[in-house]
Amino acid sequence: MSRLRTEWIPIFIVLLLLFIPINTGAGENEVAWWRFRGNSNNDGFIRNELELNSSINWKFQSNASIKTSPAVVDGKVYFGNDDGILFCLDAFNGTEIWNISLNGSIDSSPAIHDEMIFVGCNDNSIYALNATTGARIWDVATNSQIKSSPNVYGGRVYIGSYDNNIYSFSITGQELWNFSTYGYVHTSVSINDGLLFIGSCDGKIYALDTITGAHIWNYSTSYIPSSPAVANGKVYYGSMDMNIYSHYTGNGTLYWNYSTGNDIFSSPAVDDEAVYVGSGDSLYCIDAGSGELRYRFTTAGDVKSSPAITYRYVLFGSHDNNLYCLDKSTGEELWRFSTGAAIESSPGIYKSNVYFGSNDGILYCLGLTKDISPPSVDLENHPVNVTIGTPYILTGNARDNRHINGVWLSYNNTTWESVVSMDGFSTWNFSLDTSRFRSGENFIYIRVSDGYFNVTLNHSVIGKRLENTEIYNREWGISTLNAIMSAIILTVLLFLYLKRRRH
Repeated sequence: MSRLRTEWIPIFIVLLLLFIPINTGAGENEVAWWRFRGNSNNDGFIRNELELNSSINWKFQSNASIKTSPAVVDGKVYFGNDDGILFCLDAFNGTEIWNISLNGSIDSSPAIHDEMIFVGCNDNSIYALNATTGARIWDVATNSQIKSSPNVYGGRVYIGSYDNNIYSFSITGQELWNFSTYGYVHTSVSINDGLLFIGSCDGKIYALDTITGAHIWNYSTSYIPSSPAVANGKVYYGSMDMNIYSHYTGNGTLYWNYSTGNDIFSSPAVDDEAVYVGSGDSLYCIDAGSGELRYRFTTAGDVKSSPAITYRYVLFGSHDNNLYCLDKSTGEELWRFSTGAAIESSPGIYKSNVYFGSNDGILYCLGLTKDISPPSVDLENHPVNVTIGTPYILTGNARDNRHINGVWLSYNNTTWESVVSMDGFSTWNFSLDTSRFRSGENFIYIRVSDGYFNVTLNHSVIGKRLENTEIYNREWGISTLNAIMSAIILTVLLFLYLKRRRH
């Protein structure tokens, strides 16, 4: 009997899955900027349509220079300063939630993972803290200061130290491996497809296995303060030999290099088409495929800040005290925001806000969190009766003083389907498949997101059937296809049962 039950387990599982309703989210992403460069591969690219401007929402005086780049997750912003204080603020109003003093200045940008903060410190240690309270969980000392920013991937923490080593720790603080280079490790790890990429002051870019720390390849240039970014099978970084490099990630073969004629401290941002990086007093946009210059934007000071990019914008700071926002396609300046000192901090983006620090000791939040309201949603054509099996045309619009991220539609708890997206105004004319409607009341849901607010509008429609119309038993959540599949499986079950009885 037990053998028979064991044989039936996979079939019962399949049958059970047929009856489980599947419902996915609307697709409105709340993209966090959870570490230096925003993500594990260091590309500095937030894949969201956002409307950014230079309106100041709030500023917070930390009383010491801020060279670190803020991490913004779940409505909180985290950063450190030269006094060795790590802060947690409310991301929307700048109110201080907590702070903790470490034993040295902080040049390392924090990484947030599973309610924990990981950050390096110039007291030679890497710290793990509780993201909610700031309470210390663990710390591990290396043999020199840590300016590298941690990366968290696959349950492991990766960081470089000025003791020339690259370290891998477990989430609980156990050292898993270390790899020795021949110079300070100032840069931060990027990770892609099981490989770790990092530059050293010994003039080499290294590719290591993330699990074992085994050496895969290296390439010699000059002192490398620019953290590598990975995109589309290539790794990109800058060197003090004044070149931007692109290599194949798998074997390190040089793809191209471009000379800026100046030192490169900035770490590149990369999308599918171009590489954006600061060098000397300028921001360079280089074609990712050919390595040729697309445009150059010149400021009045050194650009050591690493750019952040969206689908439409490039944002970066300069030693001329300004944060710049450029049109990503053309390099045209859209706006600038002036602070009281040089900006080395790299901007982070969250929702429709830009967060960055300045050497004037202030963390700034620019964007649209003040005087904002949810988008308005209207249905222009919404019949209340429909014959099942005939088209049902639904026309509507959404208005907003920002960019409409998207409009999604669902009915009777089906999966959300993207309708249309346009700047500031979104109009749709959508034909619903009513063959899956049920007799009586049907519920249609329209969801609109502007990247900050989500608004859902409900609409009910009375469905009526024609004679001989194909019937779907939607009350039980089973379509004709599912009913056929269930019948087949029941037949198989019966066959197995009768076969077992004969034996």
